[in-house]
Amino acid sequence: MDAYLVHVLSPGDLDAIATTSEAGTRIAYSEQQLSGWILAVQGVVAYLKGQPRSGGKIGIWEFPLARKSPRSLRSGEAI
Repeated sequence: MDAYLVHVLSPGDLDAIATTSEAGTRIAYSEQQLSGWILAVQGVVAYLKGQPRSGGKIGIWEFPLARKSPRSLRSGEAI
């Protein structure tokens, strides 16, 4: 099994999140950026699935910005 760390937050994202003191503003920013982040992860998954050694199964472990504990996404679950 191979493991890859996919960091989808840009330096601008990190700056926007870190310099905002209001939770509501951070949540709104995250909701606004979410579709782009999802597309980035989907692109990585598509790339990995296309590799010769890929068995076609990709597991994703999410490290959330807001929740306290990470979760894994099961095969077939939307990302």
